[in-house]
Amino acid sequence: RNITEAMHDMLHASDVNKYDSTMKKYLESWYKNKLINYSSFLEDVIWCNDRTITNGTAHGWYPNGGGESTYIYFNGNSNTTDFSCTNVTDQYSVSNPKAKIKYPIGLLTYPEGNKSPSKSTGAAYWMSAPNYYWDYVGYGRIFTTTGGFNGSALYVSSGVRPSISLGANVVVTGGNGSTSTPYTVGLLGE
Repeated sequence: RNITEAMHDMLHASDVNKYDSTMKKYLESWYKNKLINYSSFLEDVIWCNDRTITNGTAHGWYPNGGGESTYIYFNGNSNTTDFSCTNVTDQYSVSNPKAKIKYPIGLLTYPEGNKSPSKSTGAAYWMSAPNYYWDYVGYGRIFTTTGGFNGSALYVSSGVRPSISLGANVVVTGGNGSTSTPYTVGLLGE
């Protein structure tokens, strides 16, 4: 086997999402305990965990382009307005058997978070998708305490801000989304 075939299997094999991450288990547990009764208000959407390597031919895994201590950047690191998620095994949803989740809940990607009007919560929290790999350590993206963005080693403790997608028949009826005045919702026409 060559390195290109091994990398392809890493992202496209039928059992690539065989094990649940700690974060996935946490989100599913939180949903079950806090939102299960509101499932009819939510839509099943894709929660992207884009593991596409963006500098693979220049660094990292390729024999003439670097080594274990060379940065390997992932598409989740990209400051873009492109919200697509091309790899089916990175498209987490209730209805995707190759990237299955139990409930319609996930984390925002960097491009989604960059468009979010309420980034700052006073606490740092994780976003979806890897940021980069360097010197034997994986790094993810976090929203900082001031609403900025930063890479953080995956072993660092940070908060979580679960995200959901409201269904087409749901309207916001009040609130501003803050902790003290959360959004309230209702069904269209009620």
